[in-house]
Formats: sequence, C-alpha cells, structure tokens
Amino acid sequence: MEVKYKVEVKEYSLKVAEKDAESISQPVTVFNMLKDNFNPVQEEMYILILNTKNTVIEKHLVSKGGMSSMLITPAEIFRPIFLTNGNKFILAHNHPSGQCEASIEDIEFTIKIKKASEICGLQLLDHVIYSSDSFKSLKKEGLL
Repeated sequence: MEVKYKVEVKEYSLKVAEKDAESISQPVTVFNMLKDNFNPVQEEMYILILNTKNTVIEKHLVSKGGMSSMLITPAEIFRPIFLTNGNKFILAHNHPSGQCEASIEDIEFTIKIKKASEICGLQLLDHVIYSSDSFKSLKKEGLL
C-alpha cells in the first residue's frame, strides 16, 4: 500500500510601522487621521492596527453599511489584526447624520468586541465615532 501526501510551504510577511507613522495617544489623533475619509452617505467602520508602541501599522476599512447601520462580525475585525501581527487596535466609524453620540448598538458592539479581543490576547484601546467636524471617544465617555 502506498500513501501519497503533499507538503506545502506557506510564506508569511509581517507589517511593521512606517518610519514616520503616527503614534496614537489621544482620540483627536484618530479623528485627524480619518476626517478626510468621512462619508456623508453611508456608515464606514475602520480599524487602526497598532504595535506595542501605539504606532499605526495599518488603517483598514472593515465595512461599509447603510445610512444608519452596518453588519460586522468579530472575524472581520480580528482577521486584519492577526494578518498584520498587531496587538492593539482602535475602532472608528462615522455617523453620516453628523451626530457623534453612541447608540445602544454602538455600545453593545464595542463591549462584545472588547470581550472577544481579551480572549484573543488583543487590546481594544478605544472606539471613536466621528463626523466631518467632530468626534466622540467611547473611552473618554466612560463607555469602554
């Protein structure tokens, strides 16, 4: 009897922060990075993937939704973080209405992602909701 098998070699690459990449210590930095991407027509969720020094490795558009909602799974959040070898991240999404107050759904989603990230050994630093000219930090609001 003969058993045949195939061995595959996988190649992985890790992203590292650019030399001039910005370190994030305040939610205003997140707002300044994303305000030019503000979409007045539909909600968009970004994640900023950070290294241990809170330097941005990658800004990643996770999802585009409708005028007032998005459907996002934890896998869509965590996949790009694992692929870039980041260990910290910040969620950010826009409110096309211009009102930056967190909805009940925003808060519940953030708590769900925070719990899941802790299980995965990742650290959710903040969730920033922004419009074209203002923002709210769930961490600063005491909701994270």
